[in-house]
Amino acid sequence: MPAQGSDGSTTHEDSDRRLLRDACAGDGAAVAALYDRHSGALYATACCVLGPGTPAEDAVVDALVDACRPHDAPSAGRRSVRHELARATYERCAAAQTLTPAERQRAVLALCLHGEHTYRDAVALTGARGASLPDLLRDAVGRRDLAVPA
Repeated sequence: MPAQGSDGSTTHEDSDRRLLRDACAGDGAAVAALYDRHSGALYATACCVLGPGTPAEDAVVDALVDACRPHDAPSAGRRSVRHELARATYERCAAAQTLTPAERQRAVLALCLHGEHTYRDAVALTGARGASLPDLLRDAVGRRDLAVPA
């Protein structure tokens, strides 16, 4: 259940930050809740980069496990927990293999679609060059590998 914000509103981000704090303190239920909330989007991001299967699954698990360690927890800055988890997932994908320019462009789109990144943030992270977001979106229409896996 989402937490109440300081203005009385309910936000997932407040809830995510509390879950992350609790997970870093060793609360297994908080880890499970973060996984339940974010793993689908993170796996979709990893699949866009690496394709479906074990390497993508490993990237997601590694990013979540590392985020739940106190020294690796995403900062409480202006970025969302989903944004930081997606960034960490992409970094693990990039470490798993040398990415082609096309894979970097797919990663840009996946980070924007699934990871709460702006186009600028995603390009800066991936080092992708050459395609604008409208071009990427036009090319992606109807592509099955950019959908959230069932």
